[in-house]
Amino acid sequence: MPELLQRLQTRLNSLPDGLQAHIYRVRDVAQELAARHGIDPDRAELGALAHDVCRAVPGDDLLKMSAELSVPV
Repeated sequence: MPELLQRLQTRLNSLPDGLQAHIYRVRDVAQELAARHGIDPDRAELGALAHDVCRAVPGDDLLKMSAELSVPV
């Protein structure tokens, strides 16, 4: 998972500052919740960091990516 987190971090660094701040706040809350409820903190962190990673991608580009990956929309 460290490689995945590293790749995700690279992607996050290219996002607008406000979106990055939001994602990191979500990560902090996810880590608190994971500790409170006995959830794997690494999985909580990964989910939190990835949850809005494509938010800044235009809709047409997302549709193109989903078609290329055969993801139904």
